[in-house]
Amino acid sequence: METPNNEIREARVKSAEEAVRQALDQLAKAETDDEVEVWANRLKQRKTDLRRIKESEPQLEEVAA
Repeated sequence: METPNNEIREARVKSAEEAVRQALDQLAKAETDDEVEVWANRLKQRKTDLRRIKESEPQLEEVAA
């Protein structure tokens, strides 16, 4: 059975993954150089956020233990 912390983490990962997908979709739809730059930067930030959430996994499991 999963702990509440793991369930919260999984929800955060799913949310971050969806944010990455949305930014990627918007980047694909961008028509101007400015739009491409904006969405490329947002995509980069969303990917960074996702990586940080995934890297926090060991810390959450240690706290739960």
